[in-house]
Amino acid sequence: MNLAENLSLSAAKTPEAAAVRLDDEVRSYRALDDASARVAGLLASRGVGPGDRVGIMLPNVPLFPIIYYGILRLGATVVPMNVLLKGRETAHYLKDPGAKAVFAWQAFAEHAQTGAAEAGAECIEAEPEGFARLLQDAEPHTAVTPRDGSETAVILYTSGTTGVPKGAELSHDNLAHNCRAAAGLFGIGAATVTLGALPLFHSFGTAASLGFKPQWILQGPAFVEQLITKDGSLKATPTPVAAALKGALVTSFSAPWDDPDAPGMRQ
Repeated sequence: MNLAENLSLSAAKTPEAAAVRLDDEVRSYRALDDASARVAGLLASRGVGPGDRVGIMLPNVPLFPIIYYGILRLGATVVPMNVLLKGRETAHYLKDPGAKAVFAWQAFAEHAQTGAAEAGAECIEAEPEGFARLLQDAEPHTAVTPRDGSETAVILYTSGTTGVPKGAELSHDNLAHNCRAAAGLFGIGAATVTLGALPLFHSFGTAASLGFKPQWILQGPAFVEQLITKDGSLKATPTPVAAALKGALVTSFSAPWDDPDAPGMRQ
Protein backbone atom coordinates (compact mmCIF):
# COMPACT_ATOMS: atom_id res chain seq x y z
CA MET A 1 0.00 0.00 0.00
CA ASN A 2 1.55 3.28 -1.16
CA LEU A 3 0.10 6.36 0.56
CA ALA A 4 0.19 8.12 -2.84
CA GLU A 5 -2.74 5.93 -3.85
CA ASN A 6 -4.94 8.23 -1.73
CA LEU A 7 -4.34 11.06 -4.17
CA SER A 8 -4.74 8.96 -7.32
CA LEU A 9 -7.98 7.39 -6.09
CA SER A 10 -9.37 10.81 -5.15
CA ALA A 11 -8.40 12.20 -8.55
CA ALA A 12 -10.17 9.32 -10.27
CA LYS A 13 -13.30 9.73 -8.15
CA THR A 14 -13.61 13.53 -8.06
CA PRO A 15 -11.14 14.91 -10.62
CA GLU A 16 -12.45 18.49 -10.70
CA ALA A 17 -13.00 18.90 -6.97
CA ALA A 18 -10.75 21.49 -5.31
CA ALA A 19 -7.82 19.86 -3.54
CA VAL A 20 -5.63 22.80 -2.51
CA ARG A 21 -6.36 26.50 -2.26
CA LEU A 22 -3.98 29.36 -1.52
CA ASP A 23 -5.62 32.77 -1.81
CA ASP A 24 -6.93 32.86 -5.41
CA GLU A 25 -4.97 29.81 -6.56
CA VAL A 26 -7.02 26.60 -6.63
CA ARG A 27 -5.75 23.19 -7.72
CA SER A 28 -8.11 20.30 -8.47
CA TYR A 29 -7.38 16.70 -7.54
CA ARG A 30 -6.71 15.95 -11.22
CA ALA A 31 -4.20 18.81 -11.45
CA LEU A 32 -2.53 17.78 -8.20
CA ASP A 33 -2.28 14.16 -9.33
CA ASP A 34 -0.96 15.08 -12.79
CA ALA A 35 1.67 17.42 -11.32
CA SER A 36 2.79 14.79 -8.81
CA ALA A 37 3.25 12.33 -11.68
CA ARG A 38 5.57 14.83 -13.37
CA VAL A 39 7.54 15.31 -10.15
CA ALA A 40 7.97 11.53 -9.98
CA GLY A 41 9.11 11.53 -13.63
CA LEU A 42 11.53 14.39 -12.97
CA LEU A 43 13.10 12.51 -10.07
CA ALA A 44 13.31 9.27 -12.05
CA SER A 45 15.14 11.10 -14.86
CA ARG A 46 17.71 12.23 -12.27
CA GLY A 47 18.43 8.77 -10.95
CA VAL A 48 16.07 8.65 -7.98
CA GLY A 49 14.19 5.39 -7.47
CA PRO A 50 12.14 3.41 -4.94
CA GLY A 51 13.56 3.57 -1.43
CA ASP A 52 15.72 6.63 -2.10
CA ARG A 53 15.37 9.63 0.23
CA VAL A 54 14.37 13.10 -1.00
CA GLY A 55 14.14 16.26 1.12
CA ILE A 56 11.42 18.93 0.97
CA MET A 57 12.30 22.40 2.27
CA LEU A 58 9.15 24.35 1.45
CA PRO A 59 6.57 26.42 3.34
CA ASN A 60 2.83 25.73 3.05
CA VAL A 61 2.35 26.33 -0.66
CA PRO A 62 0.59 24.15 -3.28
CA LEU A 63 3.95 22.82 -4.46
CA PHE A 64 4.44 21.08 -1.10
CA PRO A 65 1.74 18.39 -1.58
CA ILE A 66 2.63 18.14 -5.27
CA ILE A 67 6.25 17.32 -4.49
CA TYR A 68 5.36 15.22 -1.42
CA TYR A 69 3.07 12.96 -3.42
CA GLY A 70 5.45 12.91 -6.38
CA ILE A 71 8.20 11.50 -4.16
CA LEU A 72 5.86 8.88 -2.69
CA ARG A 73 4.45 8.03 -6.12
CA LEU A 74 7.92 7.01 -7.27
CA GLY A 75 8.27 4.80 -4.21
CA ALA A 76 10.87 7.09 -2.66
CA THR A 77 10.91 8.41 0.91
CA VAL A 78 10.05 11.98 1.92
CA VAL A 79 12.31 13.88 4.32
CA PRO A 80 10.41 17.03 5.42
CA MET A 81 12.77 19.83 6.48
CA ASN A 82 12.21 22.99 8.52
CA VAL A 83 12.59 26.03 6.27
CA LEU A 84 14.60 27.79 9.00
CA LEU A 85 17.48 25.30 8.79
CA LYS A 86 20.90 26.74 8.00
CA GLY A 87 23.53 25.17 5.75
CA ARG A 88 25.20 22.98 8.40
CA GLU A 89 21.85 21.74 9.68
CA THR A 90 20.56 21.11 6.17
CA ALA A 91 23.66 19.03 5.46
CA HIS A 92 22.87 16.79 8.44
CA TYR A 93 19.23 16.32 7.41
CA LEU A 94 20.41 15.19 3.96
CA LYS A 95 23.60 13.33 4.82
CA ASP A 96 22.18 11.29 7.70
CA PRO A 97 19.44 9.53 5.65
CA GLY A 98 21.58 9.51 2.49
CA ALA A 99 19.21 11.75 0.53
CA LYS A 100 19.79 11.98 -3.20
CA ALA A 101 18.01 15.29 -3.71
CA VAL A 102 16.21 18.13 -1.96
CA PHE A 103 13.51 20.48 -3.23
CA ALA A 104 14.01 23.97 -1.80
CA TRP A 105 11.73 26.99 -1.89
CA GLN A 106 13.38 29.96 -3.56
CA ALA A 107 13.63 32.03 -0.36
CA PHE A 108 15.60 29.26 1.40
CA ALA A 109 17.59 27.93 -1.57
CA GLU A 110 20.94 29.35 -0.43
CA HIS A 111 21.10 27.27 2.77
CA ALA A 112 19.65 24.24 0.97
CA GLN A 113 22.32 24.47 -1.73
CA THR A 114 25.08 24.75 0.87
CA GLY A 115 23.85 21.70 2.74
CA ALA A 116 23.17 19.69 -0.41
CA ALA A 117 26.70 20.32 -1.69
CA GLU A 118 28.17 19.06 1.58
CA ALA A 119 25.87 16.02 1.62
CA GLY A 120 26.42 15.14 -2.03
CA ALA A 121 22.75 15.64 -2.91
CA GLU A 122 21.17 17.55 -5.77
CA CYS A 123 19.31 20.75 -4.86
CA ILE A 124 16.26 21.49 -7.03
CA GLU A 125 15.00 25.04 -6.55
CA ALA A 126 11.21 25.33 -6.38
CA GLU A 127 10.63 28.78 -7.84
CA PRO A 128 6.99 28.66 -9.06
CA GLU A 129 7.41 29.80 -12.68
CA GLY A 130 10.71 28.05 -13.30
CA PHE A 131 9.55 24.89 -11.57
CA ALA A 132 6.36 24.85 -13.67
CA ARG A 133 8.51 24.85 -16.82
CA LEU A 134 10.67 22.10 -15.35
CA LEU A 135 7.61 19.91 -14.73
CA GLN A 136 6.19 20.66 -18.15
CA ASP A 137 9.29 19.14 -19.73
CA ALA A 138 9.26 16.10 -17.44
CA GLU A 139 7.87 12.75 -18.60
CA PRO A 140 4.99 11.82 -16.24
CA HIS A 141 5.43 8.72 -14.07
CA THR A 142 1.75 7.84 -14.16
CA ALA A 143 1.83 4.59 -12.21
CA VAL A 144 1.98 4.57 -8.42
CA THR A 145 4.95 2.40 -7.45
CA PRO A 146 3.75 -0.47 -5.23
CA ARG A 147 5.11 -0.38 -1.67
CA ASP A 148 4.56 -2.63 1.30
CA GLY A 149 2.64 -0.84 4.04
CA SER A 150 5.48 -1.47 6.49
CA GLU A 151 8.04 0.32 4.29
CA THR A 152 9.19 3.83 5.17
CA ALA A 153 7.21 6.67 3.60
CA VAL A 154 8.51 9.64 5.59
CA ILE A 155 11.51 10.34 7.83
CA LEU A 156 10.77 13.08 10.35
CA TYR A 157 13.64 14.56 12.33
CA THR A 158 13.48 15.53 15.98
CA SER A 159 14.22 19.12 16.96
CA GLY A 160 17.62 18.26 18.39
CA THR A 161 17.12 20.20 21.63
CA THR A 162 19.03 17.57 23.64
CA GLY A 163 21.47 16.45 20.96
CA VAL A 164 21.83 15.87 17.24
CA PRO A 165 18.44 15.60 15.46
CA LYS A 166 17.45 11.98 14.87
CA GLY A 167 15.25 10.64 12.10
CA ALA A 168 12.01 8.84 13.00
CA GLU A 169 10.73 6.55 10.26
CA LEU A 170 7.01 6.58 9.51
CA SER A 171 5.62 3.81 7.33
CA HIS A 172 2.85 4.08 4.77
CA ASP A 173 0.60 2.18 7.19
CA ASN A 174 1.53 4.54 10.05
CA LEU A 175 0.44 7.61 8.12
CA ALA A 176 -2.68 5.98 6.67
CA HIS A 177 -3.77 4.95 10.17
CA ASN A 178 -3.14 8.46 11.53
CA CYS A 179 -5.34 9.96 8.83
CA ARG A 180 -8.15 7.47 9.39
CA ALA A 181 -8.03 8.07 13.14
CA ALA A 182 -8.04 11.86 12.78
CA ALA A 183 -10.86 11.74 10.21
CA GLY A 184 -12.98 9.68 12.59
CA LEU A 185 -12.15 11.80 15.62
CA PHE A 186 -12.95 15.13 13.98
CA GLY A 187 -15.76 13.94 11.69
CA ILE A 188 -13.87 14.79 8.50
CA GLY A 189 -15.56 13.75 5.27
CA ALA A 190 -15.36 14.36 1.53
CA ALA A 191 -17.05 17.76 1.78
CA THR A 192 -14.82 19.02 4.60
CA VAL A 193 -12.55 22.01 4.07
CA THR A 194 -9.50 22.07 6.36
CA LEU A 195 -7.26 25.01 7.15
CA GLY A 196 -3.55 24.29 6.76
CA ALA A 197 -2.47 26.19 9.88
CA LEU A 198 0.45 23.95 10.81
CA PRO A 199 3.68 23.75 8.82
CA LEU A 200 3.46 20.73 6.55
CA PHE A 201 7.11 19.95 7.30
CA HIS A 202 6.16 19.55 10.98
CA SER A 203 5.16 16.18 12.44
CA PHE A 204 1.56 17.22 13.05
CA GLY A 205 1.18 18.86 9.66
CA THR A 206 2.60 15.78 7.94
CA ALA A 207 0.82 13.10 9.96
CA ALA A 208 -2.59 14.75 10.27
CA SER A 209 -2.99 16.77 7.07
CA LEU A 210 -1.34 15.38 3.96
CA GLY A 211 -3.20 12.08 3.79
CA PHE A 212 -6.70 13.53 3.92
CA LYS A 213 -9.17 13.52 1.03
CA PRO A 214 -10.79 16.91 1.90
CA GLN A 215 -9.77 20.22 0.42
CA TRP A 216 -6.79 21.92 2.06
CA ILE A 217 -6.77 25.70 2.45
CA LEU A 218 -3.30 27.16 2.80
CA GLN A 219 -4.40 30.68 3.58
CA GLY A 220 -2.79 33.91 4.71
CA PRO A 221 -3.35 35.82 7.97
CA ALA A 222 -6.15 37.96 6.48
CA PHE A 223 -8.24 34.83 5.89
CA VAL A 224 -7.59 33.57 9.43
CA GLU A 225 -8.48 37.00 10.80
CA GLN A 226 -11.84 36.76 9.07
CA LEU A 227 -12.49 33.46 10.85
CA ILE A 228 -11.51 34.95 14.20
CA THR A 229 -13.72 38.00 13.63
CA LYS A 230 -16.63 35.81 12.62
CA ASP A 231 -16.33 33.51 15.63
CA GLY A 232 -14.65 34.73 18.81
CA SER A 233 -14.09 31.16 20.01
CA LEU A 234 -11.19 30.81 17.58
CA LYS A 235 -7.73 31.91 18.59
CA ALA A 236 -4.73 32.23 16.27
CA THR A 237 -1.25 32.39 17.75
CA PRO A 238 1.54 33.34 15.32
CA THR A 239 4.99 31.84 16.04
CA PRO A 240 8.47 32.61 14.68
CA VAL A 241 7.85 30.06 11.92
CA ALA A 242 4.87 32.11 10.72
CA ALA A 243 7.11 35.13 10.27
CA ALA A 244 9.64 33.01 8.41
CA LEU A 245 6.98 31.93 5.94
CA LYS A 246 6.46 35.59 4.99
CA GLY A 247 2.74 35.64 5.75
CA ALA A 248 1.92 32.35 4.05
CA LEU A 249 0.12 31.01 7.10
CA VAL A 250 -0.42 31.15 10.83
CA THR A 251 1.32 28.15 12.34
CA SER A 252 -0.75 27.64 15.49
CA PHE A 253 -4.53 27.49 15.36
CA SER A 254 -6.63 26.33 18.28
CA ALA A 255 -10.37 25.71 18.37
CA PRO A 256 -12.87 23.97 20.67
CA TRP A 257 -12.23 20.46 19.31
CA ASP A 258 -14.92 18.97 21.53
CA ASP A 259 -17.34 20.73 19.18
CA PRO A 260 -17.56 18.65 15.96
CA ASP A 261 -18.86 21.72 14.09
CA ALA A 262 -15.99 23.98 15.13
CA PRO A 263 -15.16 26.47 12.33
CA GLY A 264 -11.82 25.82 10.72
CA MET A 265 -12.33 22.06 10.57
CA ARG A 266 -15.81 21.84 9.04
CA GLN A 267 -17.71 24.00 6.62
